[in-house]
Amino acid sequence: DGKPVKWGFTSQPDGKDAPVTGNPAIDTVSSTPRTGSAGTTSYKKAGKVVSTVTTAVSADGKTLTITTKGTDMQGRPVNNVAVYDRQ
Repeated sequence: DGKPVKWGFTSQPDGKDAPVTGNPAIDTVSSTPRTGSAGTTSYKKAGKVVSTVTTAVSADGKTLTITTKGTDMQGRPVNNVAVYDRQ
């Protein structure tokens, strides 16, 4: 509908669910401890994972890759990859 959404959460990288406020698509989030230069965060609705975000930093520290996989609110698949290069 084009309306802005403000949402947030505070979590620890311990794999435990933390509450999310202000987002109708998800109600909890959990993050796993980083392994080397990569980390994973899972977003859930009613206890079911609806998307997983993986972040990875290249060995030289110059590139950040964020991969999102899951489903949107209509149940359609989501598969996004964003790559950021340090200038």
